[in-house]
Amino acid sequence: SFPTRRSPISEMKFATLALFLGAISAQEYDEELINEIKIQVSKAGQAAIEKEARDVKQTMKKIEHSRPVRNLGASAKRFLKTKEVHEYEVLDKKFWASKAGQNLKREWMDVGKVLKEHIHEDKKTGALHMDNEAVDDLSDELDDVEGQYKHLEGSKWDKAYQAATKKAFATKQFAALKRRAATFKGSNEGKMLHKEMKELKMAIQKNLKVTDLESDSSDEEDIESAEDMLKITTT
Repeated sequence: SFPTRRSPISEMKFATLALFLGAISAQEYDEELINEIKIQVSKAGQAAIEKEARDVKQTMKKIEHSRPVRNLGASAKRFLKTKEVHEYEVLDKKFWASKAGQNLKREWMDVGKVLKEHIHEDKKTGALHMDNEAVDDLSDELDDVEGQYKHLEGSKWDKAYQAATKKAFATKQFAALKRRAATFKGSNEGKMLHKEMKELKMAIQKNLKVTDLESDSSDEEDIESAEDMLKITTT
């Protein structure tokens, strides 16, 4: 279905499309969990997180040629090559080239500009933060984005995306992908990867400090969402 805005402090708030539209670089996206938050990780905490990240990478390398992984990969490739997925991709290109798509793109670009201009790193602590005076500007720009999404709800584009998604998910290739995903999840390889991913998440939860979020009942959920989006790169 047509991609819609998520909660006010959610991981899809702006980062994915801002990256896609070139407003921020891939490195900036990886390093700057972009939000009106501060992120602090001690050197010891960073080492612990990176250790678990390496374990995940090593496990993925270890299981990549196993039957469950090969089967899952083969099914995914077949699904992505279907006529229905191709039609979805064509629709997506048409949308972004349309007046509605260009309007949405411009609004996301405005969000990206605010982020790029006002996110800074504290060289002493490594914490990333946004200038307080820019938070209102960011909020206004995100309201503009939300307005574009609301305007698109029920539109021909919204209906087209829903129809294309429904067709793709109704294919036998997608049904096979779902079956093999379930098989992988229950396999020894899937359980190994799940264990390492769980340990990585626990390391992030223990060592990542997120502050300056608005004080409301959804803070815990927002912090977990932020932690889930943290990308760790190791040399």
